[in-house]
Amino acid sequence: KMDNNTSSINLFIGIYLIQQIIVKGVYVMTVNDVYAGSKSDRLGGTIKSSYDAELLALREAYHHATKMESVLISFGYLNVKIIIKADNMSVIHTIRRNTKNGKAMNRVYVNCIAELKREYLEGNFEIEHISGLDQRYLQIKNQENQQEKADLLDLSTLPNQLKA
Repeated sequence: KMDNNTSSINLFIGIYLIQQIIVKGVYVMTVNDVYAGSKSDRLGGTIKSSYDAELLALREAYHHATKMESVLISFGYLNVKIIIKADNMSVIHTIRRNTKNGKAMNRVYVNCIAELKREYLEGNFEIEHISGLDQRYLQIKNQENQQEKADLLDLSTLPNQLKA
Protein backbone atom coordinates (compact mmCIF):
# COMPACT_ATOMS: atom_id res chain seq x y z
CA LYS A 1 0.00 0.00 0.00
CA MET A 2 1.30 3.45 -0.94
CA ASP A 3 1.27 6.44 1.37
CA ASN A 4 0.64 10.03 0.29
CA ASN A 5 4.33 10.62 -0.42
CA THR A 6 4.68 7.61 -2.74
CA SER A 7 3.66 7.35 -6.36
CA SER A 8 3.93 4.60 -8.96
CA ILE A 9 4.44 5.06 -12.73
CA ASN A 10 3.63 1.99 -14.83
CA LEU A 11 4.70 1.75 -18.47
CA PHE A 12 3.24 -0.87 -20.79
CA ILE A 13 5.53 -1.25 -23.83
CA GLY A 14 4.65 -2.66 -27.24
CA ILE A 15 5.73 -2.65 -30.87
CA TYR A 16 3.88 -3.26 -34.10
CA LEU A 17 4.41 -3.36 -37.86
CA ILE A 18 2.62 -1.29 -40.46
CA GLN A 19 2.57 -2.82 -43.94
CA GLN A 20 5.51 -5.09 -42.96
CA ILE A 21 8.01 -2.19 -43.29
CA ILE A 22 7.34 0.49 -40.69
CA VAL A 23 7.95 -0.38 -37.04
CA LYS A 24 6.18 1.64 -34.35
CA GLY A 25 6.86 1.68 -30.65
CA VAL A 26 3.94 2.32 -28.35
CA TYR A 27 3.45 2.79 -24.64
CA VAL A 28 0.66 3.52 -22.22
CA MET A 29 1.58 5.23 -18.95
CA THR A 30 -0.41 5.09 -15.72
CA VAL A 31 0.27 6.95 -12.50
CA ASN A 32 -1.07 5.24 -9.39
CA ASP A 33 -3.03 2.98 -11.80
CA VAL A 34 -4.80 5.93 -13.46
CA TYR A 35 -4.22 6.62 -17.16
CA ALA A 36 -1.64 9.41 -17.60
CA GLY A 37 -0.72 9.27 -21.27
CA SER A 38 0.20 7.22 -24.30
CA LYS A 39 2.32 7.58 -27.37
CA SER A 40 2.96 5.79 -30.62
CA ASP A 41 6.02 6.70 -32.69
CA ARG A 42 7.80 5.34 -35.71
CA LEU A 43 11.11 3.87 -34.57
CA GLY A 44 14.14 5.11 -36.46
CA GLY A 45 17.38 3.35 -37.26
CA THR A 46 17.93 -0.03 -38.82
CA ILE A 47 15.61 -2.40 -37.02
CA LYS A 48 16.34 -6.02 -37.78
CA SER A 49 14.33 -7.74 -35.06
CA SER A 50 11.59 -7.34 -32.49
CA TYR A 51 14.38 -7.33 -29.88
CA ASP A 52 15.90 -4.18 -31.44
CA ALA A 53 12.50 -2.52 -31.75
CA GLU A 54 11.50 -3.33 -28.17
CA LEU A 55 14.79 -1.93 -26.85
CA LEU A 56 14.25 1.38 -28.64
CA ALA A 57 10.59 1.57 -27.58
CA LEU A 58 11.52 0.83 -23.98
CA ARG A 59 14.19 3.53 -23.89
CA GLU A 60 11.82 6.11 -25.40
CA ALA A 61 9.07 5.26 -22.91
CA TYR A 62 11.53 5.35 -20.01
CA HIS A 63 12.61 8.87 -20.98
CA HIS A 64 8.97 9.99 -20.86
CA ALA A 65 8.51 8.32 -17.49
CA THR A 66 11.48 10.23 -16.05
CA LYS A 67 9.80 13.49 -17.11
CA MET A 68 6.62 12.41 -15.34
CA GLU A 69 8.74 11.45 -12.32
CA SER A 70 10.10 15.03 -12.19
CA VAL A 71 6.56 16.43 -12.27
CA LEU A 72 5.43 14.13 -9.44
CA ILE A 73 8.46 15.09 -7.34
CA SER A 74 7.65 18.77 -7.91
CA PHE A 75 4.13 18.02 -6.60
CA GLY A 76 5.64 16.73 -3.36
CA TYR A 77 5.90 12.99 -3.88
CA LEU A 78 9.06 11.86 -2.12
CA ASN A 79 9.22 8.34 -3.52
CA VAL A 80 8.36 7.74 -7.18
CA LYS A 81 8.67 4.20 -8.49
CA ILE A 82 8.88 3.48 -12.24
CA ILE A 83 7.76 -0.01 -13.28
CA ILE A 84 8.17 -1.09 -16.91
CA LYS A 85 6.04 -3.97 -18.17
CA ALA A 86 7.27 -5.64 -21.35
CA ASP A 87 6.65 -8.98 -23.06
CA ASN A 88 10.06 -9.53 -24.69
CA MET A 89 11.95 -11.77 -22.25
CA SER A 90 15.24 -11.35 -24.17
CA VAL A 91 15.11 -7.59 -23.62
CA ILE A 92 14.21 -8.05 -19.95
CA HIS A 93 17.09 -10.50 -19.40
CA THR A 94 19.54 -8.21 -21.21
CA ILE A 95 18.66 -5.29 -18.94
CA ARG A 96 18.66 -7.33 -15.73
CA ARG A 97 22.03 -9.02 -16.34
CA ASN A 98 25.10 -7.15 -15.23
CA THR A 99 27.15 -8.53 -18.11
CA LYS A 100 28.15 -7.33 -21.52
CA ASN A 101 26.00 -8.34 -24.45
CA GLY A 102 27.89 -10.84 -26.63
CA LYS A 103 26.03 -10.00 -29.85
CA ALA A 104 27.69 -7.81 -32.47
CA MET A 105 25.32 -4.84 -32.59
CA ASN A 106 24.91 -1.42 -34.12
CA ARG A 107 26.24 1.32 -31.81
CA VAL A 108 22.70 2.68 -31.32
CA TYR A 109 21.64 -0.56 -29.62
CA VAL A 110 24.87 -0.88 -27.64
CA ASN A 111 24.32 2.63 -26.24
CA CYS A 112 20.64 1.91 -25.60
CA ILE A 113 21.46 -1.26 -23.65
CA ALA A 114 24.22 0.49 -21.69
CA GLU A 115 21.91 3.34 -20.69
CA LEU A 116 19.04 1.07 -19.65
CA LYS A 117 21.32 -1.31 -17.71
CA ARG A 118 22.92 1.60 -15.86
CA GLU A 119 19.53 3.07 -14.93
CA TYR A 120 18.23 -0.37 -13.87
CA LEU A 121 21.31 -1.21 -11.77
CA GLU A 122 21.09 2.20 -10.07
CA GLY A 123 17.54 1.27 -9.03
CA ASN A 124 15.84 3.93 -11.12
CA PHE A 125 13.24 1.52 -12.50
CA GLU A 126 11.96 -2.03 -12.21
CA ILE A 127 11.13 -4.21 -15.19
CA GLU A 128 8.54 -6.98 -15.17
CA HIS A 129 7.36 -9.53 -17.70
CA ILE A 130 3.77 -9.37 -18.81
CA SER A 131 2.26 -11.78 -21.32
CA GLY A 132 1.56 -10.35 -24.76
CA LEU A 133 -2.20 -10.65 -24.44
CA ASP A 134 -2.32 -9.18 -20.91
CA GLN A 135 -0.12 -6.36 -22.14
CA ARG A 136 -2.14 -5.68 -25.26
CA TYR A 137 -5.58 -5.44 -23.66
CA LEU A 138 -5.07 -3.20 -20.66
CA GLN A 139 -7.52 -2.53 -17.88
CA ILE A 140 -6.79 1.00 -16.71
CA LYS A 141 -8.67 3.42 -14.50
CA ASN A 142 -10.06 6.70 -15.79
CA GLN A 143 -10.16 9.91 -13.78
CA GLU A 144 -13.44 8.77 -12.17
CA ASN A 145 -11.63 5.63 -10.92
CA GLN A 146 -13.65 3.36 -13.25
CA GLN A 147 -12.01 0.50 -15.17
CA GLU A 148 -11.65 1.06 -18.92
CA LYS A 149 -10.34 -1.35 -21.54
CA ALA A 150 -7.68 -0.20 -24.00
CA ASP A 151 -5.85 -1.93 -26.84
CA LEU A 152 -2.15 -1.08 -26.57
CA LEU A 153 -1.61 -1.59 -30.29
CA ASP A 154 -4.53 0.63 -31.29
CA LEU A 155 -4.52 3.77 -29.17
CA SER A 156 -7.65 5.00 -30.95
CA THR A 157 -9.53 2.41 -28.87
CA LEU A 158 -8.88 4.41 -25.72
CA PRO A 159 -12.13 5.83 -24.41
CA ASN A 160 -12.43 9.56 -25.19
CA GLN A 161 -11.98 10.62 -21.59
CA LEU A 162 -8.64 8.78 -21.51
CA LYS A 163 -7.10 10.12 -24.70
CA ALA A 164 -4.07 12.33 -24.18
